[in-house]
Amino acid sequence: MNPVLSVILPSIRISRLAKFYESFQESYSGDWELIIVSPYELPDELLGKGNIKYIQDWGSPVRAQQIGLNAARGKFVHRAVDDSLYLPGMMDRAMTMINEDDPASIVLTKYTETNATVDRKHPDFQNMKDVKFYRLVYHHQTLKPYVPAHFFIINFGIYHRDFLMNIGGWCCKFESVAIAELDLSIRLQMELAKVIFTDDIVLECDWEPGHEGTHGPMHDAFAPDMEKYSQIYSHPDCENRIILDVNNWKDSPERWLRR
Repeated sequence: MNPVLSVILPSIRISRLAKFYESFQESYSGDWELIIVSPYELPDELLGKGNIKYIQDWGSPVRAQQIGLNAARGKFVHRAVDDSLYLPGMMDRAMTMINEDDPASIVLTKYTETNATVDRKHPDFQNMKDVKFYRLVYHHQTLKPYVPAHFFIINFGIYHRDFLMNIGGWCCKFESVAIAELDLSIRLQMELAKVIFTDDIVLECDWEPGHEGTHGPMHDAFAPDMEKYSQIYSHPDCENRIILDVNNWKDSPERWLRR
C-alpha cells in the first residue's frame, strides 16, 4: 500500500539525517516515506528503516529533488532540507489543512531560517511567521515584468503528487534550490494553485550565508540561476512553459561540478 505522504530529501549533510528523521517522526504521525537522494551512503542509524528509500546521485540538489519526485508514491508530496528540524505535531496540523478533493490545493508550511548567532531583536530580522514574508513583492529581486507581484514563494509546500507531477515538478536547468522553488511557485500559481498557509512555524532551518559551511556551491549557483530566471520571466513566452517534462532531470549533468 502506498504511503499518505512522500518526503523528498536531497542530502549531503549525512550526519544530520538521524535527527531530521527523529524530528519528522515526532511532527507527523501518519504513514510516510522518506526519499533520500544523495551521493553519500546512509548513516548507520537509518539503515533498516522500512519507510526510507535511498537513491544515490551526484547531480545538483534540484536534480536530486526531481529524481525523488519521480520515485514518490504518496498521495501527497513534501520536499525537505537536511539542515532542518520539524516541530512536534506541526506536520500533523499542516496535513489536516490540505483539501484532499482539490488537486490544486497546496499547504505552504511556514518556516524559519536562522542560526544561534542571529540577533532576533535586530530591526532587520525577518519575521517568517508573517504571511507578507512569503509574497514575491516582499522580495524585490524576484519581481520581473511577467511575474505577478501578489504570488507567493512556496518553499516547503505540501502538494498533491499528481498535480506536481502533471506540471513537471522542478526545472533542472536551475542548480540552486531557491530559484528552482521560486520558478515552481510561479508556474503552480499560473496553473491556478490554491495556497493555504499554516498558522504557525512547522520547521526550523539552519542558516549558512555566503560560503560558510557547506553553502558555497549553492551561493555560487545563485547568480547564474537568477540570470536564467530573469530571462524567462522578462518575456511573455513564460506563460508557455508552465508545464515541463517530469523527466527533465535527465538533461542535467550527472555530476554537479560546483560541489
